Amino acid sequence: MLMQEYDTFNYRLDSNLRPYIHSHTANEIYYFHSGKCQYLLGGELIDLQSGDLIVMNGIREHGPIMDESQRYIRSTIMFEREAIRSYTLMPGMVDLCRPFQVLTSYRWTLEGVVQAEFELLLRQLDELRHGGTAVARNRRNMKFYEILLFIYTRFEETADARRSAPSESEQLVHRVLSYIDRQFADDLSAEAIAARMHVSKSYLMKLFKRYTNETLFDYIMRRRIAEAKVHFHIDASRSVTEVGHLSGFKDASHFSRTFKKRTGLSPEQYRRLLQGAVSDSHAGGQTGHSQT
Repeated sequence: MLMQEYDTFNYRLDSNLRPYIHSHTANEIYYFHSGKCQYLLGGELIDLQSGDLIVMNGIREHGPIMDESQRYIRSTIMFEREAIRSYTLMPGMVDLCRPFQVLTSYRWTLEGVVQAEFELLLRQLDELRHGGTAVARNRRNMKFYEILLFIYTRFEETADARRSAPSESEQLVHRVLSYIDRQFADDLSAEAIAARMHVSKSYLMKLFKRYTNETLFDYIMRRRIAEAKVHFHIDASRSVTEVGHLSGFKDASHFSRTFKKRTGLSPEQYRRLLQGAVSDSHAGGQTGHSQT
């Protein structure tokens, strides 16, 4: 029996959700059509732009922080590597999973003809979603492979395309990143992480620096600051002390110093900035409603 190669496909979703930070084992294709949204990816919050295409293997924490005052339109596809294994083993076929393996995620901002091509592929896949015959399923699968080939083409344009599959040391660093993404609020130390990964502390720190260009400590702090931003977005009325604690800082003054050093704003200033933005958006929404 012919199976569908992807697990889920959502086309042009426009529902607003509460911030949804998560991880999973599936590969994910995420395309941002329009709206306003920040996205937690690779340990930091990024401002999405129309045309942003993100591919990721899902093992690291990720997810959107939406602006409820604007529509948030995106398309997503999730699939397991094993689902397309038989196709990638065909003679002469490229490994369509490589873009999801070499690094934990990639982000490209598509423009012009390239953007139009990808949006057409998504629309065509959506038009083929119905139909239970073998022919219909084959057409859906082939369109899905076209999307994967489009991504592979973008991947080939990067320097990383010349790299082989992740080595054991790179896989170790990926596991460490994923572990920190999940456990950032705990009392993390290089010794404890090294013990969990069954390697020496010196080896872990050297390896982490080589593949990430930052120290283990710096990454932990960056991940915690990103989490603090998420909490301020979720509820700008939260106290600075509470947000600091939820983000892994046991001392409020340490949290404030670290936050300002890395963002240029104190937590209080950042929170007030968000509260002002929310107030402005609500006022704008009320004005717009009265004019309709």
